[in-house]
Amino acid sequence: MKVKRILSLATVASMIMGSAAFAAVPANSVVLGDEGYAVELLFDNDYTAQIQAAANQPGAALCYNLGAGWKDIFTGNDITDFSTWPQISYTDAAGATTVYDVENGDPVAEGLSYTVNPVVQYDGTDYYVQVTFNKELNALGADVLADLGDNQYLSVNGELDVAGVSDIAIDEENAAAVNVYLTGAAAIADTDTIAFTFNEGAIVAADDSEIAAEDLDVSVTLTENPANDEEI
Repeated sequence: MKVKRILSLATVASMIMGSAAFAAVPANSVVLGDEGYAVELLFDNDYTAQIQAAANQPGAALCYNLGAGWKDIFTGNDITDFSTWPQISYTDAAGATTVYDVENGDPVAEGLSYTVNPVVQYDGTDYYVQVTFNKELNALGADVLADLGDNQYLSVNGELDVAGVSDIAIDEENAAAVNVYLTGAAAIADTDTIAFTFNEGAIVAADDSEIAAEDLDVSVTLTENPANDEEI
């Protein structure tokens, strides 16, 4: 006969508080399957449903650490083998979330992501598109943009012969931004879609994180291009 395991938050709290390491996930925590929580959150009504759902995951490891190493919630036995543990999404007492790597690993570095300003910028000399990242960058590599064909590095509505790129550089005032300088900017309409592709490994953050391979292709539909303004 199969026994269905149902664990209430009250049971979790009473079992772990009646006792006295993850290498990375902090002590005074519980781990329920692929989720982890600071012990304080067991008594926070805002997290009751979320933690209960995590505790009820079929086959999930249910563990706690109050400072004396990780133990099984049901048996109290020490846990020393973490080889089957997945990445853990851990929420601390303040509600901040950190992902810890598989096998009781260290925090997984946040990836390098970006947003593209849909308004073409003008610095008094050049027109450029600004890409802002979530982290400050190291120096750029030699070949930042990929050749899209015929030595063209920018497409406009899918066409390669409308405008081009003259340079790409980290912004002088914002180390987390890259400026892609345009040639033939006046040929780009206010609502055109421009696209370019970063070469893998060409842009690296100060913490050595890189853009994920699936995010190397950049595309943005513009909302404004001052190169079309005759007053400039």
